Amino acid sequence: MLNHNLFERYNNDLLCIVPVSFPQAALGAKLEVPTLTGRARITIPPGSQTGKRLAMRGKGLPHLNRPGLFGDLVVEIRVETPVNLNKRQRELLEEFESCSDGTCQPESTGFMDRVKSFWDKMAN
Repeated sequence: MLNHNLFERYNNDLLCIVPVSFPQAALGAKLEVPTLTGRARITIPPGSQTGKRLAMRGKGLPHLNRPGLFGDLVVEIRVETPVNLNKRQRELLEEFESCSDGTCQPESTGFMDRVKSFWDKMAN
């Protein structure tokens, strides 16, 4: 099988990794993604995390010996961390961080709770 720069094949399904910005992942977005026949629009739900997968039914490869039946195109979200921030962008992110109470980052909060519990058990 040949490598492709947009798709990875898994039987009749295709995987396409799509980079999204932090605001798009946090707020949700409508994006155009490539398909074998052109383009399709997909809705990224608010709060999407890296690794979230969205299936586009019937947009994959045709099934062998089963005319009219197609696999899925699976879109995997890859949230990009901003780089090369200017002063204003940095200030805005710092302001966002300072007013966050932890409820918008449940994985981090849960992780830190488990770490604290682990350390408490080690101390006893």
